[in-house]
Amino acid sequence: MTEAAANAPTRQFATTMHEFWFISVPISGNLTNTHLNLKNKLHDAADVSLFSIPVFKIGTLDALVVMSDDLAKFDLAFEQSTLKISDILRTLLRNAQTDLNSQLTVNEKSVDQYIKTFEWNTTKYRIDKSLQEITELLNQ
Repeated sequence: MTEAAANAPTRQFATTMHEFWFISVPISGNLTNTHLNLKNKLHDAADVSLFSIPVFKIGTLDALVVMSDDLAKFDLAFEQSTLKISDILRTLLRNAQTDLNSQLTVNEKSVDQYIKTFEWNTTKYRIDKSLQEITELLNQ
């Protein structure tokens, strides 16, 4: 996490949305067993879901370091844009939380549902491309 991301203000879109934590764990054995093991251990504390992403072409360490800096900048810009859209909608809807929740969608799904059912768009963001090319596509 970059210093800018660590010090960025945290805001919620609406009171009924959930907090999501994305973690990466090493697979011991196979993916299904690892997922079930983690789910069983955290069943009282969290709802554990798979968040599958494809295996990417990694490239060199130097390229990854440069990309890491770029991604931190892109992440901050994406977050600011998203929060601005949310603020504009909140103003237009006069702070009506239920209307706001129904308007904040991603691909016609609620934000929660989109995250829980996320699938990488391999047509638009082809995995045969380098991470640098995918990063540039995401930033367009």
